[in-house]
Amino acid sequence: MAMRSAAIDLAPEPIGRIPMKGKTVVITGGTSGIGEIAAERLAQMGARIVLIARSKSRGKVTLARLHEKAPD
Repeated sequence: MAMRSAAIDLAPEPIGRIPMKGKTVVITGGTSGIGEIAAERLAQMGARIVLIARSKSRGKVTLARLHEKAPD
């Protein structure tokens, strides 16, 4: 008798398939690296982004970039 892996059942839905319009996403470390890319991608998918940053000036620069790439 073969056992079925529970990991398959628990795997999250790929982010590209989840409707993000109307959702709010909080991103820490959103001014660089993975956080910045995640913020950009989710904003392009229609999510409202709450960006957490240690540097206010870097946060403003990142927000301006996000508004250019995902104006809605």
